[in-house]
Amino acid sequence: MIFVPAVIISVILINFVDLEKLKESKFGKYFKENSGTKTAMIGRILGVVVSIIGAWFHSPVLIVLGILSIIFAWTKGLVKR
Repeated sequence: MIFVPAVIISVILINFVDLEKLKESKFGKYFKENSGTKTAMIGRILGVVVSIIGAWFHSPVLIVLGILSIIFAWTKGLVKR
């Protein structure tokens, strides 16, 4: 039941909002070139998995490492430049 509002908003955005301006913006180009790659997605997923394992074992170190991994995956394009 929690995901129903997110699904409804996603359907509305996809069907009724013109996202072409966002796609052609600097952010859209950055996302496509850096954050939209399979490598970045895998990095974010691994970061979530590490954070979940850290939460399961009550390990602040693993939680922080997972979060840092996610942040790095989102911003790796900024590091290259």
